[in-house]
Amino acid sequence: MRRSKIVIACCCASFLSGASGQEPSPVPVPPAREELLSGPLAGSPLHPVRVYAESGPRKGQEFDAVAALGTPARALLFIHDLSRNTAPLIRAFAALESELGQRGYAGCCVLLSDDRTAAETRLQAVNGSLKLARPIVLSLDGLEGPGTYALNRRCTLTLVTAKDGVVVRSVAFTDTGAHDAPKVRAWIEELLPPLPTPEERRAAIAAALPTEIEALRQLAIEQTLELERLRAELAALKAERGAATPAPMRGERAMREGAREGAREGERERPGVAPAPPAGEAPGKAPTDPELSRLLRAVIRKDATEEVVRARMGEIVSRAKESEALRAEAVAMFVRVLHYGEHYGTELARAEMRAFVTAHQR
Repeated sequence: MRRSKIVIACCCASFLSGASGQEPSPVPVPPAREELLSGPLAGSPLHPVRVYAESGPRKGQEFDAVAALGTPARALLFIHDLSRNTAPLIRAFAALESELGQRGYAGCCVLLSDDRTAAETRLQAVNGSLKLARPIVLSLDGLEGPGTYALNRRCTLTLVTAKDGVVVRSVAFTDTGAHDAPKVRAWIEELLPPLPTPEERRAAIAAALPTEIEALRQLAIEQTLELERLRAELAALKAERGAATPAPMRGERAMREGAREGAREGERERPGVAPAPPAGEAPGKAPTDPELSRLLRAVIRKDATEEVVRARMGEIVSRAKESEALRAEAVAMFVRVLHYGEHYGTELARAEMRAFVTAHQR
């Protein structure tokens, strides 16, 4: 009974309060979650980033990471927290350069730390484990990073993208992982020109073709020879992969995919494919080190210029000096390439490879 009187009294008080024109007390609203900001503002200039390379072609050097990228479309991934949680996104970011590099993109991972000695030791282990094509470098500006970049220490990662020397986007990450990789890819691709449609490619090719019959005939001959060369290279790749797979893979599909595992057997080869040496006959060995593999692909191109050949060979020599294992791997890959003669590289490239083998083979 007493409880009923209390309830009635409360209801009356509420009614009288409303009747008197007084506003009810507002319900407290929790404050909005603060957006974490890190990195320079969009539209600001992309300033230099002083770094030190613990490994890779620039091992032992201090340099500007921004200038070293040397492309109109660039991105920097600042690593505030190098851990198991951030490693998947770091690996996904680094892989984009191999995929989008032909479209004019380059990216670099920069570790921030207040203890240079400890950071160098850790990078030696991390770069050896992740095996990125472009190893992680160490910022020379401590845990805060470059002052002009306004990096936030509460982040785990900070992505900065830029085009033509101007910042396009800065993104702060906290709880991150592989699920953020598609977004990072989209932000990188917005720096690049759109890919032409098949119709645009067809129109461009048609416009570039000669109109004279004899010139068109000569072009057809050159293209046929180039096609035969590419088929020979694919056959050689097929032989290399075949030595490491339990079942032989045949057919144009297998060659088109670089003798990828899982290709269907039994497809007929097209005429004109150069016969490949049986598996196991070719001396040497294909490289397993991602950096040597990347450099080798540039050296063995038939259209590689003298400047490119000498530059990439210089990087291979520097890479081979890092350890006895890398030196042996470089020798083995050159021995394998030279076995196929004129199928790979220019005359200068083959001469450079032979000189390296002569100087380093034991």
